[in-house]
Amino acid sequence: MFKWINAKDSLPEDSDHIIMVNNTDQIFSGRGVVFNKKLFNKKLNLNQDPLYFKEYYTHWMLLPTPPVRDI
Repeated sequence: MFKWINAKDSLPEDSDHIIMVNNTDQIFSGRGVVFNKKLFNKKLNLNQDPLYFKEYYTHWMLLPTPPVRDI
């Protein structure tokens, strides 16, 4: 069973394939490095671009491994 992980509790590895949700409840998929970069910038309050940094990731979960194909 997959469960959302709060960014306050744990962060993904940069190479992990994850699903992430931001503070406006939008869901995205990508690598952990994207999640960590946006969260890191929010924590440091680096607001060079207010449009980019007003949304930040709050939760994440690992994507399941793909099924094995019968060939």
